[in-house]
This record gives sequence, C-alpha cells and structure tokens, in this order.
Amino acid sequence: MVITDFTRSLPTLPGHYRLYQVITDFTRSFRMGSGNGTFGVSGHGPSPAPGEFGGSDNSPSPAPGDLGGSDNSPSPAPGDLGGSDNSPSPAPGDLGGSDNSPSPAPGDLGGSGQGPSPAPGVSISSCHGSHVSVPVLSNTSVQGDVNISYSCSGVDSSAPMVTAKPDTDPKSVIQVYKESILPAYRRVQEYNSLLDEHVLLQDRYTQLLMVRKHRRQRERVEEISSRGDALYQVLTTRERKDYQSISVEQFFSRMDTTGDVPRAVVLQGHSGMGKSFTAQKIMHDWVLGTLFAGTFDVAFHLECKELNLCTQEKSLIELLSLESSFQPAMKEVLTKSPQKVLFLVDGFDELRFSLEVPRLSLPSDAFTRAPVEATLSALLQGHILSKSSLLVTSRSTASDRLNTLLKQPRRFTEILGFSEEGVQEYFQRFFKDEKLHSWAYDSIRSNESLFAACFIPIICWIVCTVLREHFEEGREDQMELTTTTSIFVHFVSTLLEHHCRGLSQPVPTLLRSLGQLAERGILEQQVLFEKKQVEEMVSDPESVPFLCKFLLKKRVGKKTMFSFMHLSFQEFFTALSYATADEEECRSRVENLLQREANAEEDRSGIEYFLKREASANNHFHPIIQFLFGLSNTELASTLKESLGLSISPAMHTQLEEWLLPLSSRVSEIHNMDDAVWLNPERSLDIFGCLYEHHDEELMRKAMEAWESFRPQFTTLSKADCWVVRYCFQYCREIRCVHLTNCNITAEKLRMLRPLISRCKELKLQVEDLSDNDVGELVSCLGEGKTLRLLYLSKSTDELEVPPAFVRLVKSKLTDLGVREILASLTKQKCVGSFELEALSVTLSTVELLFDLLQRKTFDINVSFEAARLIDNEDSDLLFLFSIKKNLYPEFTDDVIPCFQVSAECVWNFLDPERQKRLIGFSLRLAPDTEIATINWRRFFDCCAAESLETDDHVGALMSCLSSMPGLEEVWTSVGHLDEHWTTEFLQLFLTSPHLKRISCSLKTADSKYFQDLCVENYKGMLRLTVKNYNRVPLFLEGVSKCRVDLSLTCVILLVLLSPELQHLDWTPFFRRCLALEGLTHCPDTDECVEVLLSFLSRVPDLRGVRLDLFPLTSTWASGVVTLVQSQPTLSTLRLYCGEQGHGTLSEEGLHILQQSQHLLRGILSLTGLRCRVSADQCPNHTEQKHDEERVELTFSGDSVQERDIHIMHELLDYHDHFW
Repeated sequence: MVITDFTRSLPTLPGHYRLYQVITDFTRSFRMGSGNGTFGVSGHGPSPAPGEFGGSDNSPSPAPGDLGGSDNSPSPAPGDLGGSDNSPSPAPGDLGGSDNSPSPAPGDLGGSGQGPSPAPGVSISSCHGSHVSVPVLSNTSVQGDVNISYSCSGVDSSAPMVTAKPDTDPKSVIQVYKESILPAYRRVQEYNSLLDEHVLLQDRYTQLLMVRKHRRQRERVEEISSRGDALYQVLTTRERKDYQSISVEQFFSRMDTTGDVPRAVVLQGHSGMGKSFTAQKIMHDWVLGTLFAGTFDVAFHLECKELNLCTQEKSLIELLSLESSFQPAMKEVLTKSPQKVLFLVDGFDELRFSLEVPRLSLPSDAFTRAPVEATLSALLQGHILSKSSLLVTSRSTASDRLNTLLKQPRRFTEILGFSEEGVQEYFQRFFKDEKLHSWAYDSIRSNESLFAACFIPIICWIVCTVLREHFEEGREDQMELTTTTSIFVHFVSTLLEHHCRGLSQPVPTLLRSLGQLAERGILEQQVLFEKKQVEEMVSDPESVPFLCKFLLKKRVGKKTMFSFMHLSFQEFFTALSYATADEEECRSRVENLLQREANAEEDRSGIEYFLKREASANNHFHPIIQFLFGLSNTELASTLKESLGLSISPAMHTQLEEWLLPLSSRVSEIHNMDDAVWLNPERSLDIFGCLYEHHDEELMRKAMEAWESFRPQFTTLSKADCWVVRYCFQYCREIRCVHLTNCNITAEKLRMLRPLISRCKELKLQVEDLSDNDVGELVSCLGEGKTLRLLYLSKSTDELEVPPAFVRLVKSKLTDLGVREILASLTKQKCVGSFELEALSVTLSTVELLFDLLQRKTFDINVSFEAARLIDNEDSDLLFLFSIKKNLYPEFTDDVIPCFQVSAECVWNFLDPERQKRLIGFSLRLAPDTEIATINWRRFFDCCAAESLETDDHVGALMSCLSSMPGLEEVWTSVGHLDEHWTTEFLQLFLTSPHLKRISCSLKTADSKYFQDLCVENYKGMLRLTVKNYNRVPLFLEGVSKCRVDLSLTCVILLVLLSPELQHLDWTPFFRRCLALEGLTHCPDTDECVEVLLSFLSRVPDLRGVRLDLFPLTSTWASGVVTLVQSQPTLSTLRLYCGEQGHGTLSEEGLHILQQSQHLLRGILSLTGLRCRVSADQCPNHTEQKHDEERVELTFSGDSVQERDIHIMHELLDYHDHFW
C-alpha cells in the first residue's frame, strides 16, 4: 500500500483530540496529558527497504521533514521521529535512529542498513511526562496492513483498522503548492540587502503605467526628450484610452480587434523598469487568489537566468523544479486542463542559448526530456501544451526573436514606468512614516531633473535609498539632496552589477563607446539611432542595458532603432566620455564644448554672448557641462574609480573653474546694478547649477564672493532652481537685494528660499496660493526692518483665461487668521511699497486694522486687498467680494488715480426674488488724504447688509452714512429695485454733498435682460443727470457681421447749471414719469406721462441741454418739445432719438408739427429716426427698420429743415465722441 496522506481517514479521539493534528505537523509534540499512555503501530509484511520507514547512512537522504534523516538534514526536535548523527538518540521504542544511537529493540521500526530486519510488529509508547511526535508520511511506500492503536489515561477506546489511501485531488495539491511557494514571493531582496535582510513585496510594489500600443517615432521622441513636469504630462496622456493603457488584470482579456483571448502576452520594458518585480507580484497575487483566480488554476514561474544554468536534458515538468509530492497531480492538470495553466517566463532577453531548434527536434509532450532550448522553444511556440497561456517579460532588445517564436494569438504590452502619482505612491510605500515620506518626496520633487528620472523604478529606488541614508545619518534638517550626477552614477553601477551578463567588452570600454554614441546624438540633436550607427560604436548593443531597442514602421517595412532610456542619460554618458578621456583629449574636448555652449567664435571666453543669449540653439550643451562639474567632484571621482574602474582627468577641474569664475563675476555685476536695463536671469541659474553639481565649498566661496543681489523677475523658478539658489547663496557674505516677482513662487518654494529671503535687506516678493499654514513661513522670511518694495499674495491664474473674481477668491486658502498675521508683520518693516492680497474670508476687525495701516501711510505706492467674504466676529456673512484699494491704475494707460476705493457685493445671489429689494453692491471712492480709519465702517456695512432697503428709513440711513463720510468723491451702487424713491435720494445726496463728483446707480433684474442706470455727476460745474435703460437685444451693425451691441431703448440726459435751487426742486414726478415711460412701472396714460415729464423740464432752472430717446415721435411728443423750447430760454441743445439710436419710425404727424413750429425751435433741435409716410396708427411696428425706410438726421434751423442720411457705425462713433 502507498501512503501519501492518511490523516484524512483517522478517527476522532474522545476529549476533542484529533490524531491528524499530530501527524500533519511533524514539529509539534503529541502530549497525552497525565497518566501513562501508549501509542502503538503494528504492521505485518516484509521489512521496509533501506530509506523507507527508517533510514541509515547508506540510504538516500529523504527531504527535510520526511521520515528518516541524514547528516545534512535538520535535526528534529527531541522526540521527533527521525534523526541524524548530531541529534539526540531517540528513546528505546522511538521510530528512527542513527549510527550513534542504540539499536532499536526487536519489533521497532527502524535500524541501520546493516542491522537485522525489524520484527513484523512495531510499538511506540509514551510514559507520563514524555511525548511522542509523529511525522507526516508523504511519497512513502509501506507494504502490508497498518494498525494504529492508542491508549490514553481516562480514555477507553481502540482505533479500528485504518487503511490509508493516497490523496491525488489536484485542488488539494495545488493549494499545498501555493502555500509552499508563497514565502518566496512574499519577500523581496533589494540590491543592497545583507544576509537575511528583506522587505515585503506589498511594501514596495507600485502600479506601473503600461500600454498595449506601439508608439510612433514622434511619440517616442516626445517621451525621451521631455523634461521635468512636461515628461509626466506626456506620460499622463499615455494613460488615455486612445493610447490603450492596460493593467495586469486585463492581460488575458479579449482583444478589441479580433475578440480572441490571447494565449501569449509580451510584457516589454527597459532595464530597471520593473518587469521581474511585476512577474513576482503576479505570482504573489495568484497564490493569494486575488489575480486570475477564475482564469488559471496553476501558474509556474520560469526565470531565464536560472535556465541558463541547465546543462542536461530536461522535460518541461522537470524544468518546473516541482517537489516530487506535487508531480502526480500537476501532471494530471497539464494533461487534462492545460487551458487553466499559466507559464510566466521572466527575462527572455537574458537567455544565452538560441531557441531556433528544428521542429523535429522538439519534444512531443511536457514529460519528454530534451535539451533545455528545445523544451523551452516547444513551450513558447505552442508545440506542447498549445492551450496553455504564456506571459513573457523581456527587454525590447529581444523583440525580434519573440516576434518569430511566440505562439498566437498574442498581445503586446509595454511598461513606460511610473506616472507622477506612481512616484508619490512609491515614496509613500518606501517611507512608511508620514513625516519622513513628506520630507523625502518634497526633496526629490524640488529637483525636477531627478524627479523626471524617477519615472524609471530603479532610479526611484536609488533616490529613496539615498534619502533614507540622509535621514538615518540625521541630515534631514539640511533639506538637501545629493546631486543629479551622483544619482546617475549609482544608476550606472547598479545596472552594470545586476542587469548585465555576458558583456562582450570591458566596462570602461563599453561606457566610452556609449559616450561616443551619445555625443554624436547631442551634436546632431538626435535621440533615435539607426542600428548601423549604434553597431559602429557599441559592440553587441542588444546586451547593453542602457540602450533601448524598438521597431518602427517604415512604409512597407520595419526599421530597427535604438535610443537611450531618456535624453538625460544620453547627456550623462556624453559627459562621462569627456571626463574619462586621457588628459590631453579631455582638455581639448571640454574646451570645444564650452566654446559651443557660448558660441564663442569671436570671443574665446564666450562670456558676453553667454550673458546676452536668450534661447540659443546651443543651449542643449549646458546639461552636459553641469554633469562635467558633477563628475569633477573629488568624492564622486573616487567612487567612479572604485566601482567602475574609471579615472576622471584631474586637469578638468581647473579648466572648468577657470571658465566659471569670470563668468560668475560678470553676471553678479549685472544683478547688483540697481538700474540694470536688461537682465537674463537664466544665465545666473546656469551658473548656480554648475556650482551645485560640483558641491565644492572652496569653488563656491570664490564664485559667490561678489554676489549681493538676485533678480530673476519674470522667470519661472522651478523647485530645483530654488534648491540650487538656496545652496549657492549660503556662501554669500551679504545679500542686499532679492526681487522675486512673476517667478511662480509657491509656498513650497518660499520654504526652500527662506534662508536667502530672510537675509536680504530689500525685497520684492510675489507668492501664489498661500494658505494660513504657510503664513508663519512668510513672516519668518520677512523678518523685521526690511525695505519691502513689493509684496503680492494672490491666487495664480492663467494669463489667457482670467476667472471671475468670486471664482478666483473662493479658491484662496487664506482666511482671517492668516491675514492678521501678515498685516502685523508689515508693521515691523522699514517701509512697504506695493501690497496685494487675496483671501477667502476676513473679519470686520481685521478690515479696520487695514484701514488703520492705510491711514498711517504704511504703504507708499498702492494696495489691493480682496476677500470672497466679509464676516462679522460671529462668522456671519456681511458682504461678498469685498475689496479695498489704494491708488488705481486704469488699463491701457500709465496714469495713476490717487484715492481709496472700497467695494463689495451685498448679497451672494441677487437673482433671488426675495432679495430683489436690497442693495446688491457698492463701490466708494474717497480722496487720498481721507482719514479713512475714522469712518464708522461697521455702521455702513450693517446698513448695506440690511434685509430690505425699500422703506424710507432704510434708504435714509444709507444716505446718512454716505453723506457723513469725509472725502467721499464717487459712489457706484447696484440695486434690485430702482424706483423714484431711490433715484430722488441719490440726487439729493449729490446736491447736498459738494465734495461728491459722481453717483451711479444700476438696476439688475433677475432675467438679466434690462439694466437701468442712473448717473449724477459734476460736468464742468454743471449737473449732468442721466437715466438709461439698456436692452440686452442684439443689434447687428451694417458692414460688421455678428457684432452684438447693447443700446438704450429710452434715455433721458439733462445738463443743468448747478445751483442751490436744485435742492428745493421736487424731482419725484420727473423720475416717476421716466421709469413709467421706460416700461419699468405701470403707465396707464402715455400722453399724460409725456406731458408731466416735459412740464417738469420746463420748470428746471438753468436747463442747458436735453436728450430724449422716444417711442415713437407722436404728436404729443412733438407739441411738448415745442413748448419746452419756448419755456426754457437757457436751453441751447435738444436732441431727440426715435427708437434705438434713431431706429424708430418718425411719424409724419410729429414731423408736421415740428415743421410748422420750426421758427419757434431756435435752431437747437436735431432729430434722428426712420422716415415713414403713413400715420402712426397705421404703422404696425415703429421700432423695426423696413427695407424701404432710411435712417436720417433732421436739423431744424430757422425756416428750413436740413436732412442727411446716417450710417449707423458713423453715428455710434459720433455718439461716443460727444457729451451725449
């Protein structure tokens, strides 16, 4: 009988003991409790063969855990079944033995190969205080019947005869197989791991960006050449649907083109992109049942680097290196359900043997032995197990072989690396501590060159490892990352050590060859290389991990192309080839490079051109120069010598220093000039970048000795720039002036630049997106006693699309708490020039503090303060879109308007019908010398925020507040309901406030179709009163297509000499009739309204001019106009417009009356409209122009009427140029 697992057929012991719990765990002791107990096993039949039940030195050693032992097997615990020469001798009756142990008694099962055969019966007994351990029997043959009996104190039972049967259930075996391989996939050994060091896979693996589309040449050039954030923006576009991004879970989903399920999937990626890591994650997740659970019952992992070590013929089942206990069940799965089997072939490009095996030499099944290359080729081609699935990982250099070898249908996928979110997630997984993660990620995010390189997972690991070393050594407070050059050196060393096998040339020779290829590409501005180009310089390029190979379609064929992983690596290898050349060659090549960089054909030093150039075509040489400075660092040069056997030319350091120092001196002179007309800040950043990469204190002090100022205004500073500037300026003796305007300075960048800003004496600073949490950093930067020329704290906006004010302000992160801190800090400065601030909310007490600063003339030039919400001290809304400004700068002019301006919206939603009676918004302009802090602003704001301003009391209170404001010059308001009460009150306010120059009130209706304006202003010592109604109806001008213009339907403009008599005139009838005639209030009798309106105008003292827009010119209007002219001898101008700018019909009745009375009009009347020959009551539409009508202007002078045609565009221009 063959026993594989007989635990399932064992009986249940009384007292909750189950014997199989003992048998299935050979390391666990079987304790029977108190009293004596015996455990017996008896058998009948021939003696076991050597190596079976029992063992000796001459028998084959069983696997660890099998019954028996050898000198090399682990020592079982005392009392375990089995042993070795070094293990304690089992007690008499124990199962097993060794050369040094006493011979088992007759009847014991065991003995040595030379000893007598054991008796047919074997018994094992356990006495009080001792224990017996029972092993798991697997793949063990026992002939005869087996009887198991037990006797326990307090238990009266006897086990029946048990006949164990083999467990060949594939599901059970597969589950045991999963459990056996899980430990290997759960842990990861990193490149720098010491003995027994590992990390958990789940603590490292991060989702990669993968696509299933072959990219075109233009797209590959874009990926290779993009830098910084632009690179991640490119990678983000690859996640879109049109680039067919894919996840591991979708590898074996149906293909879009054919609907077939792929039988083979190729996962391609460059060196260090995470192909093998992804393969391990796939196996790990399959074991746990979270991936491919319903798709594959079994997954096998074949590592090609291990297959290279196989020299003997092997079948596929042998290549899988399965334990013997798994083989029967696995053979059954492979035979009966191969479609449920996945083979993961990892590192195909690492295979050292050819797979071009003749078909007749391929094995016919998975159990036939053949050379390894034949067995693997048969699997990949589908010659054996054709229904199984394949997942092959490989570098792109092996794509040709895979294309001809792999079975169909197949799917291509490629790893592009980490997205920006992926990099951040990797840092979170690497640094579990939140504070450490934030510090590390901020450090690398500030260096855009390194951050861009972090899309390559292995670079990401190197950077994280270096940062962790900084933290462990207590250097995290320096907030300083190692140089870009040093990271690239680590990258090269890591790939050469762990991703290079079978190089055809020594490492120094390979690196110089790569440098020559890279330099050629830089000179020709080329990032893609043809195969012939590469093979001329690099031997066996497909084995080089720094090169990427891919196929591009060329008309009807394909073309093999190579590239470096990214342009930055191409630049690094170019610099490396310069630095490692012999001394004379190095000097010559570096000199030529510096001349190319400066385009110095006339001037050998190239300094002047280097200073003045804006965006020279030779700018692509500068990254190479920075790498040269990095490679000349003494410590890094020593590392290159030890790890890669490369020597850096010692003369290069001197050569670079001689080039840099005079350049730095000249640029510093320009920055130090107060009245410098031109300045190219990028040149200073180039210098600082070189110094930072070199990281040499002696050179740094020499170069920065003359620097006193830094003025990169209108130049966007990246985070990397900020780090570099901070590092360099710490070596300056004194910092006099720093100007950082329009530099895209965020709170994060401000934090980096704090040591520089806090030391300067004169500052211009513009910070975007500041929050309350960042104010402390700003206050620390400002310090005390600075000459603060400018401080702008506002939300960043797109210059091409400026959002509405409220949309912009509600995104602000500053609230009242932060605003108060900032204002308090300003009081500590020597002086403040211009100040701009945007906030989400601010309290009334903080506003009063700002008014106090304005009155004390803290600000020399201008102030602009805006907040989305003005709240009282209990956090209740008072006003919205609140703003305070000092001195205004009109657009398209250099003029300055000295004043204070306070503006706000009084309701958030003025379209709410319940709020239509309220004041909607206001803007006040006060004289620049006004003692603005003495005004009772709380009273005024409370009055503006009142629920209703419809009653006389509320409107009167508002007017009282306005009239009591010293220095008030102009008032703009908007209301939801404009009636004669509002208009009369505003006019009286103007007439009784001699300092007021202008009052404007606008009506805003819920439907937004009508806007009515009341404007009262002082025009050259006269009162100009305007009441207009704007209709939101488009008017298309002649000769101007699709031109929408808002024109008034009715308009009344009066020009009156200012006098005290106007205050005593009752204006209510006038405004009531104006509003009625404009259709905003009910007018039962139009003729009566016209008569009352014109009658009032005839009583206005010193009336000088009138404009009326009419609907249409009726006999009532005509007669009233004649009467008005007769009753107002001071009236010198009277203009009448019929309809929209004269587009209403002139009725013949009205014209006839005017013509009959033209001798009474004194030549002051002009009339514009459309000529019509029918009576008014017969004209269906007086406002729409007909094809047979003409627009004319009639001037009544003396006994004649002059008529001229009016073109609308000319009339509009004429209208805007004149007073009317």
